[in-house]
Amino acid sequence: MSGQRHPSAVYDIGGYVLAGGKSSRMGRDKALVELAGKPLVLRAVLKLRRICADVAIAGGDASLDMFAPVVVDIHPGCGPLSGIEAALAHSTHDWNLFLPIDMPLMPSAVLETCFVGVALKTLPALAAIVHTVDGRDQPLCAIYHRALLPFIQEALAAGRYKLMPVVREAARRLAVERKHEGRPLLWNAAYASDTVEIGAPALAEGTIFERVTPEQLAARPLWFANLNTPEDLALAAAHADALED
Repeated sequence: MSGQRHPSAVYDIGGYVLAGGKSSRMGRDKALVELAGKPLVLRAVLKLRRICADVAIAGGDASLDMFAPVVVDIHPGCGPLSGIEAALAHSTHDWNLFLPIDMPLMPSAVLETCFVGVALKTLPALAAIVHTVDGRDQPLCAIYHRALLPFIQEALAAGRYKLMPVVREAARRLAVERKHEGRPLLWNAAYASDTVEIGAPALAEGTIFERVTPEQLAARPLWFANLNTPEDLALAAAHADALED
């Protein structure tokens, strides 16, 4: 597939596939649903391995360990925040890139440039990078610093499970601790799915355009799209030439 022509660099960061969803609308375990001949879980693992030094699966069934190590939730049943908690507690890296299991059309070049590249260039000025797509936050496809862990643990212990409010509050409190008031530690970039402008400073240099393929650009409205239903899966299959092996 043509997406292979732009190999990514491997960075000293952790990579976690978020696989804890119930897959109720898909009608079967989303992790093992095949897209263009590969299970979604394998596609996500391989994508992160192009970028991250260590890759694991957070929140998934233990049987998925044939694809990568599985990190079980510390607080089962508490949603994706619990998976991120378990991942950050497990990780030996400061920065950790998260990718939902059902987002196969997100190019690794975008993850590398607009998440990892921004995070590493701005250390220690950030604690999280989350994109907002068509007005909706996408906190499951994000990069989080391990410094957020105690704030996430505190929120879960208090029964607060909504991911984005917890991340915003954690970033605000961390900024106060670091005496960074006025410089938010959450970088929240805006993205419109029908354009290629995704808000990262690296785009001004044109580097992203050299690294995503024409097929991936054609599929850009689906970069942040989750495959929740058989219809979503069929739509993604129509863009199989934008996938990466």
